[in-house]
Amino acid sequence: MKKYLLLAILSVCGLCISNDSYAGRRLVQEVVVNTTAKYANGSVGSARASADNNQYIGCYISVTSGGSSSVISCNATNSANVSISCNKSNPSAAMLQAVASVSESSYIYFTLDASGYCSVVQVTNSSANRPMTP
Repeated sequence: MKKYLLLAILSVCGLCISNDSYAGRRLVQEVVVNTTAKYANGSVGSARASADNNQYIGCYISVTSGGSSSVISCNATNSANVSISCNKSNPSAAMLQAVASVSESSYIYFTLDASGYCSVVQVTNSSANRPMTP
């Protein structure tokens, strides 16, 4: 009986120690550019903190002064300095919202159609994404 009690106590203590040492999920998602499949993905913070001076990923919105038209654009460059970009005039409200949500803790994934227009823009904001550092 004492043997099982000792094993149970050690198991519980082991769980306490392992929980204390785990400080949160951290992802490093360097920029991936695939010009054949026409997509790019990566996190803003990982691109900024990369060892090379090439990586970049981001999106922006341009709106006319009257708000009657808008354009989104997403761009990415990987560590080998291979770039890909897309744009879309008058995108859907959902696509505008996705691009508008890009922040320093964003993971961005975008795809291009055959004409080079943005067909998918996915933005994930998460505490697991690496934050931007100078």
